[in-house]
Amino acid sequence: MPLTFTADLQTNPIQPDVQSRRQLAPGLAIHPSPIHGQGCFAAIPLARGTRIADYEGESISWDEAMRRRRRGLGHCICDLEDGTCIDGRFGGNGTEYLNHSCTPNCGLLLAQGRLTIYALRNIAPGTELTVNYLSSLELVEIPCQCPTCLAKTNRR
Repeated sequence: MPLTFTADLQTNPIQPDVQSRRQLAPGLAIHPSPIHGQGCFAAIPLARGTRIADYEGESISWDEAMRRRRRGLGHCICDLEDGTCIDGRFGGNGTEYLNHSCTPNCGLLLAQGRLTIYALRNIAPGTELTVNYLSSLELVEIPCQCPTCLAKTNRR
């Protein structure tokens, strides 16, 4: 049985996962994803333009991020403009489970040392939250696997 993490703003703003002591950002839930592995889902309605959460985790140097990536441990690492990186595997708030989509329902804003996730449109509870991080974060060397891949559609 897969682990499920939830955050319900009505009864408990943040519910920790017992095994990892992870504290989810309010309004998020982690479930198996039809896109890839685990996914980050809306636990509450999210209106267009709503700030959902900041990407959180361990702050590491760019050199450490490169070491982890070479060992295959970089799938939850985001680079910031100041040369530091955030590894969501340690101290993450659930946003490290955001999966890629070429037609995302969330956007990313990188400013002042923070990576903020916001709703691009109204999102109903139970909907998987997705971002186009392959283009937003200029990760062109990573092949897209999403079912709505625009690159695959445009190659026909």
